Amino acid sequence: SIQTYLDTFTSLNFLTYDEEQGYYRMQTIIQSFALKSLGVASEAWYTLGRVFTTSINYWYNTLAQSSADGYLLSVLVFDEHKTIIRNVLQYLLDHPSAERDRIILDFYDLISLFGSNRFAPKMKLVPLLVAMIEASIRLNDNERLGAVLSDLSKIYQRLGEEEKALEYSKLREIIQNGQKEATKQVLEYVRDRGSVNQWNFD
Repeated sequence: SIQTYLDTFTSLNFLTYDEEQGYYRMQTIIQSFALKSLGVASEAWYTLGRVFTTSINYWYNTLAQSSADGYLLSVLVFDEHKTIIRNVLQYLLDHPSAERDRIILDFYDLISLFGSNRFAPKMKLVPLLVAMIEASIRLNDNERLGAVLSDLSKIYQRLGEEEKALEYSKLREIIQNGQKEATKQVLEYVRDRGSVNQWNFD
């Protein structure tokens, strides 16, 4: 049934098929129209987010780990959808809700696979990671929380902000050691430095 839809969209020129890569691409004008039509339809944005995050293992991880060619193809697939992913993440940051936490946190796997530089070009990565911290605390996902804190420490270290880098490293140790009131301490530290909703992508 999926192939039927693909064939129909291709015949209507909504999609083009790249025979060399075996890959379908949506026409740019169709992408722009679809984005404008979404407006503030929250369910559409959540659905898009779930599509990407539930497809991460197949589209990216499995493909990237299959071979050198597979990794290059996974990069191609990612680049093809990068703008849409950024728009989804921006909507999630601008519209806090309980439902968004799981979706926004699941995008972390893409950062791990492609690295922060490729994942977030022209994007402020720090506010996205801060949102992931808050989401992981609400979802009691301490493993992911520790990973995000580690990433923030490395980012600040590269920026030459040693004090912040050390602080996030200490917070990660607190989480790993399972100290009492650990997540509360992390949340207070993050919120003291400004709500995530005050940050936007470039």
